[in-house]
Amino acid sequence: MINDMRNRSIEANEPSDPSRFLHFYKVQVELDNGEINRYDVVTRHEAHTLEDLDRSEGDAVSIIATSHDKNRMLIIREYRPAINGYVWAFPAGLIDPEDENFETAAMRELKEETGYDVERVDDVLRATYATPGMTNESVAFVYITVDDKQANVQQHLEDSEDITVRWVNRAEAREILAGTDAIDQRMALVLHEFIAH
Repeated sequence: MINDMRNRSIEANEPSDPSRFLHFYKVQVELDNGEINRYDVVTRHEAHTLEDLDRSEGDAVSIIATSHDKNRMLIIREYRPAINGYVWAFPAGLIDPEDENFETAAMRELKEETGYDVERVDDVLRATYATPGMTNESVAFVYITVDDKQANVQQHLEDSEDITVRWVNRAEAREILAGTDAIDQRMALVLHEFIAH
C-alpha cells in the first residue's frame, strides 16, 4: 500500500533572536486519516515554499582525508556548543556561494580547519540527509588524499572555532570508537569501515 501522507503547509517559526545559520519552521502534515500534525523543522536556508525544503544540491561537505598509503585518516576534535563539549569528527563545513562544487568547498574547508592542502580528490558522494527527522541539512562526502608529511601546516580558524587536528591509524581509530569521548555519527561509521580493512 502506498502511503499518501504529505506536507500541506509551511510557516515560519523563527525565534525572537534569529540566527544567520539556522531557520525554524512549522510544517503542517496531513496524515492518511485526514488529521493534521505539526512538525518542527530546522533549515540552513530560508524556506518560503514546501519546495524549498528540498536541499539535494547540498548544504555542507564532510571530508574524509587519508594518507598516501591509506593507513592513516585525518580527524579533528572540535568544541560543539550543542553537546556542551568536544566531539571527534571529520573536517567539515558549509558550502559557500563562491564554491564551484563540493570539491572546492572541501579544499577550502580542509585548509581552514586543518592547514593541509588537498593532493587529490578520490571520490565524491552526492549530498544526503543526515538527520531528516529534524533538519533538511544535506551533506556531501568528499574523499581525498593528503600528504601527511606536508610541511608548514597552519590552521586558519575563525575566532569561534576550537579545533585540534590528529592523524590516526587503525589501532588509534579503534580506541576512539571504543572510548567514551563524543563522536560524530558520520565519522563513527567511516572509522568502523576503516578499521575493518
